[in-house]
Amino acid sequence: MNSNIKALRERVCQANIDLVKYDLVTLTWGNVSGIDRDEGLVAIKPSGVDYDALQPEHMVIVDLEGNVVESDFRASSDTPSVISVSIHPGATPFTRT
Repeated sequence: MNSNIKALRERVCQANIDLVKYDLVTLTWGNVSGIDRDEGLVAIKPSGVDYDALQPEHMVIVDLEGNVVESDFRASSDTPSVISVSIHPGATPFTRT
């Protein structure tokens, strides 16, 4: 894994943890994603994993077609909508709660 993807995983993981910190989610519903446009990859929270158990290595890395590139977990069910928004120039990481 290159250092850009490692950093992306760390940022996305922390942002997902912050959803709980700021009381923005219930149970495992809602997530934050991020994109590395140079690599054409998106990091997203794994489906069904409790926020208090999240680690950067748990973040699912998918390509812009939604194929899992790196993970032992299932990508969030929001992945298709994340991809459809992320591919647009100027789109930034976003949160779904």
